Amino acid sequence: MLNMLENISELSNLHFDFEYKKRFIHAYLNENNYFTFNTPLLKVLKPIHVSYNKKKNISKNYIILEINENQNMHQELDDMAIIVNKIHEISQVNIQKNSIKWFNTEFDDIGLDMKVKRPIDNQKDKNFIKILINNDDELLKRVENLEKDCYISCNLGYKGLKVNSDHLMEEYILYKFIDEEELNEINNEINEENSQLNTIIDTELEKELENKELVNEEINNEELVNEEIENEEIINNEIEIINEEIKENLELEEPKLIQYNPNIELEVKSIEKNKEIKEENEKEYKNDTLKNAKKYKGNKKNKLFENKKNNLEKINLNKKLEKRKTLQFAKRQLKVLKFVD
Repeated sequence: MLNMLENISELSNLHFDFEYKKRFIHAYLNENNYFTFNTPLLKVLKPIHVSYNKKKNISKNYIILEINENQNMHQELDDMAIIVNKIHEISQVNIQKNSIKWFNTEFDDIGLDMKVKRPIDNQKDKNFIKILINNDDELLKRVENLEKDCYISCNLGYKGLKVNSDHLMEEYILYKFIDEEELNEINNEINEENSQLNTIIDTELEKELENKELVNEEINNEELVNEEIENEEIINNEIEIINEEIKENLELEEPKLIQYNPNIELEVKSIEKNKEIKEENEKEYKNDTLKNAKKYKGNKKNKLFENKKNNLEKINLNKKLEKRKTLQFAKRQLKVLKFVD
């Protein structure tokens, strides 16, 4: 059921029009339409109550409903009471504002409370409201078929005020109704639809959450990739800087290396020259040895041995000198390479 109070603000738009011939003050909302609202379940005390007007020879059909608290409808009944009280308040204000124009008299607050009455009465500790049944044969037939003490939910309209000789009575009209079973079916359908809707919403929310998690994961992966790319760029930049530094250092050290190389070349030439000298000495030694062997045969063997010994010592000395120079040259080459690095 819709919230009864959702359109209560529309009551401020009511305008009242006194129809003198019918002795009725209409409360129109707009374009001759009445303010309507739905009620909670109300107990039927009397399905049909007929009111006769002997002077005008007309009759009107009413339904009498109990509005005591029941059926766990406390909040709904409170909402209905709020609407009825608000209508009563607005009606009083308009009657007081137009009292001189309509009745040639001015109503004070006390007189106003006595003059304007709600259609609610009390008998045997029961509050009840008398509601006019709309002039609709089908509706009237349905009301006639209602059983006493059953419960119905009504769609009511506030027509205005019926002008009697000594008071003004607010009047409500019944447009349609549903019984308790129909209302329960509707509520069950609404609950089922709400449950299905909640299931759909929950499913969509879960999908949205999953999609959001996937998007966040993709964003995180993208951030990691971007971070790796940035790190790689940083490393590449550092490598490039190192390469530039190495290049600059090589360019700076190249002249030193060039200045040092001539000395190395001279050392190499010196070693080669010493090698040639050694080879010549060995060749001369062999020739001398051969000559001496022929010359000093026999008794001169000891002397030849001594000469041979001396020559061998000379050769060993030359070899040691050569090795030392070669080692020194190798050390200088190593220093040069280290210097270049």
